[in-house]
Amino acid sequence: MGSILGGANQSHCTANLLRKRSFTVKTKAALVLTLTSDTSFTTICSVRGVYAMKLNNFKYQGSGLNRFFGPLEAKIMEILWDDSEEMSIKEVHGKLEGEKSLSFNTVMTVMNRLVEKGVLQKQARARSFAYSPVVSRGVFMEEQSKELTHDLIEEFGSLAVTHMMDALDKVDPKLLDQLEQHIHDLKKER
Repeated sequence: MGSILGGANQSHCTANLLRKRSFTVKTKAALVLTLTSDTSFTTICSVRGVYAMKLNNFKYQGSGLNRFFGPLEAKIMEILWDDSEEMSIKEVHGKLEGEKSLSFNTVMTVMNRLVEKGVLQKQARARSFAYSPVVSRGVFMEEQSKELTHDLIEEFGSLAVTHMMDALDKVDPKLLDQLEQHIHDLKKER
C-alpha cells in the first residue's frame, strides 16, 4: 500500500482498513481504488475501470472455483454467474435449497462477505437488496490465472517457466501456435 499511497497516507489508510475492513482511495489521476482487508483476499476493485483481484488463499487441492472460494461461496458464485440477472438473498437461497438445508442467515452472511471481499456488488431494491458479480466468470478466471502465473514466476523464476513448458505436451496444438505467436510478438516489442 505504501507505494500506491505513500508516506503519511499509508498509516492513515492502514488504520482505516483495520477498523472498517474496506477503504476507498481517490487519487489525483482519477483512479479509484477500493482496498479490502480480509484473511483470504486483498482486493483492488477498480483501477480506471479495470478489475483486478489478488487472492491470498489459493487452494492447490481444489478444482474450479473451489480453488478460490469456500464450498458455499463457490456455489453462490456459480448461481449468480449462471443467472444473468441480479438476485436477492431469498432467490439464491431458493436455488441452494436442493443442495442441503442451509439457513437464510447463513446464505445472507456468506453473500455479504462476498460483497466485502469485492466479488459481489449489491444494489438496493424495494425492501431488499439485489446481488450480482462484479465481473463475469471469464474475467474473474482470467485475472486469477494471470495473478497466479505472475506470482509463480516471481517466486520461482525459470523453474516455473520450465515446468509450464513441460506441461505443454498435453496442450492442444492450436494453443501452442498461439503461444508461439505471442512469444514472437513479445520479442519484436523488445
